[in-house]
Amino acid sequence: MLRADRVIANSGFTAERILAISPEIADRLRVIPRGVDVDLFDPAKVSADRINHVTRSWGLGENLGLKILLPARLTPWKGHETAIKAVERLKRALEPSQATGQGPGLTLVFCGGAQGKRDYERKLRAMIDERGVRAMIHMVGECADMPAAYAWADLVIAPSTKPEAFGRVVVEAGAMGKPVIATEHGGALDTVVAGETGLLVKPGDEDALCAAILNLRGQSESTRKVMGEAARARVSSIYSSSAMCDATLGVYRELLA
Repeated sequence: MLRADRVIANSGFTAERILAISPEIADRLRVIPRGVDVDLFDPAKVSADRINHVTRSWGLGENLGLKILLPARLTPWKGHETAIKAVERLKRALEPSQATGQGPGLTLVFCGGAQGKRDYERKLRAMIDERGVRAMIHMVGECADMPAAYAWADLVIAPSTKPEAFGRVVVEAGAMGKPVIATEHGGALDTVVAGETGLLVKPGDEDALCAAILNLRGQSESTRKVMGEAARARVSSIYSSSAMCDATLGVYRELLA
């Protein structure tokens, strides 16, 4: 793969890994991030009816508190177990303020299919029951309207325990104007500006994830909106499909010349 006249890496993280193996190709290596369709993932184009249709299919009730989305297939390294442990801690932190019984304080949706890994799905469901957070975590399977799923959420988490080469969730959520909490490795180091478009936490650290969620929960809705708007602007500028295509065509022109 590295013998080509040009090698395109999909993130700074991927480029660093390539150069660690083959530093001699530095002059042939180009970094072009993956792109997201910012017209498809546009909060202004997602109607309330679309959001309601999705949430009805999920079977969610009312008084959900802070709405959190974890969009990922059910596989061990995507961080679902870390998220469950973090929500258990959040439950303990929120219970004194939820004494009125008006709601769980927050609702976390795992949006993604098992893709044949039914044993792991059963493990997660058992873990949710054992940790006493069934009222707070909902496993809804795959979703055909991801822009509406993102639009439902107040914030999005991407707690992968292994580094993502790029991590499309972060930029999709950013395009939808949602702040993201992601793990501090892999492509997220490029796509998240900590404190501006989202927050970064150590991988596999449920305490850090809990603290980050509490941080954003404690912010006003307008503050989270400002963070989401900054994310949307950055994604539109750097991570759009058109930017990816233009940069790729630029490499082709460079070679053809």
